[in-house]
Amino acid sequence: MAQDDRSSPYRVVGSIALVVGLLLTGTGITWSYLVPSSAFWTESDANAYTEATAAVHAAISRPADSPGDTSPNSAQEQLESAKAKLAEVENRLETARNRQRYGGPITSLIGLVLAITGVGLLRHGQQDG
Repeated sequence: MAQDDRSSPYRVVGSIALVVGLLLTGTGITWSYLVPSSAFWTESDANAYTEATAAVHAAISRPADSPGDTSPNSAQEQLESAKAKLAEVENRLETARNRQRYGGPITSLIGLVLAITGVGLLRHGQQDG
């Protein structure tokens, strides 16, 4: 009993892979138009960055502690805390930049590999049929 060529698993999976691959490739190419920057870096992130830079500036501008000052809010502790917060926010900013920058090309590459795989499966299905 010969299996119909259209219902061949290679043809079905190959067709799906080809279509999904082409859609992903198109999405990757138009990534910067489809996905706004606000999807990665929000207004609250921007506010946190502004506040962190202001806190570092304020801590640097604060007069130095008197020798032997062990108060919990010493200038050095405030500066270290502000720098740590700024570093955290800068890491989030770098992550957002990388997602925006590389999201499209990676999506296109995955789509291209999937489309090529789909074509290969379709050709294999035709040879078996």
